[in-house]
Amino acid sequence: MTNLRYLLIIFRDETSRHDKIAEILNRTGLAASHSAGPITAVVSDPRWLLALPLGIAVGTLFPRRGPGRAIDHDDAHLLADIQRYGESALLDHYWGNYVVALQTSGRVYIQPDPTGTMPSYFVDHGSFVAFSSDPALLQDAGLLDVAIDWEGLSKYLYFADLPIQQTALDGLSRVLAGSAVIVTPNGLRVEECWSPWEFVDRAPSDRPEQYAERLERTVSTCVTALSSPHSSLLLAVSGGLDSSIIAASLSARSEKACLTVATDDPSGDERYYARALCEWLETKLLEDFYSIDDIDLRRSCVAHKPYPCGRSQSLAYNAAVRRAVTATGSKAVLTGNGGDNVFFHSQSARPIIDRFQAEGLSLGMLRTLSEICSLTGCSAFVSADGRWR
Repeated sequence: MTNLRYLLIIFRDETSRHDKIAEILNRTGLAASHSAGPITAVVSDPRWLLALPLGIAVGTLFPRRGPGRAIDHDDAHLLADIQRYGESALLDHYWGNYVVALQTSGRVYIQPDPTGTMPSYFVDHGSFVAFSSDPALLQDAGLLDVAIDWEGLSKYLYFADLPIQQTALDGLSRVLAGSAVIVTPNGLRVEECWSPWEFVDRAPSDRPEQYAERLERTVSTCVTALSSPHSSLLLAVSGGLDSSIIAASLSARSEKACLTVATDDPSGDERYYARALCEWLETKLLEDFYSIDDIDLRRSCVAHKPYPCGRSQSLAYNAAVRRAVTATGSKAVLTGNGGDNVFFHSQSARPIIDRFQAEGLSLGMLRTLSEICSLTGCSAFVSADGRWR
């Protein structure tokens, strides 16, 4: 949602900490730093830096129950709760877009939020381990010598969108969604700390409307909370289901505008639906077009990521978003991206894996295989191959 950049550095040897942090601040021009024990955080915006008694949080943390407001330095009882119960309190009582580092029992526990919304990459230099929002910041800080990891690159090209810890840059790893890193004086290890299976209801209710009510309440609470720190919003809409749900959840916000981007071909022109949505919401709608002039095939739309992904047409879409942000002065951009995986149009073979793990080789699994083939237009062989990979 915002361009927050951070470095979290865990020092195993603190003798050179002062000089190293001074060098990083000078090289990167980042705005603020804070230290707690062996942990030092350097951030682009001090508003997103939260000091804990024996740790540091970067980003936004929300209580799982109560008002949808990010906790701050005035919430002393909540900060003490996080420190007292450690990582268990984070997962059980809080959520948000964050990465937290806690010092506990001679180790440092680093956990990005389980959704993976807050990127986290790391390099181990022996005397310290550095975590960052993006590889370019590590390079600017002098903490990453950029070289291609050909094995990592080949894995990404083969496994496509399946997440792996190794990146395509030598020495750089990423913390996967649902994982945490434990840094000790002698090394580090990565552990799974969260799984969506913990939230799967294996005894469905006889009243499906209960799930609809819970889903509506959860989405509304999350959208309201995540947008609350920002004074003005830009929402990318198509008039389809996903972005319309986000827009409806923001209906009470007056300081917002919507953007839809169309193609010259009618099949890619959703302005009619976006106009109907914004008319109902009484919200300003900006309309733009994909332009070939915004696409330079010599540039990657994911040059900021340490692995190959993305599509070249994203350059045109991103250019349209930047123009809209400039025109409206918006402080954050929201989209309905990811909704396809929740509500309707998944291109993944993972539902086949889920069905197989739940039922084994069954008629139900074969039905799911058939449905994935119908949805994606691929053959059963291709779909099954994607599943096993």
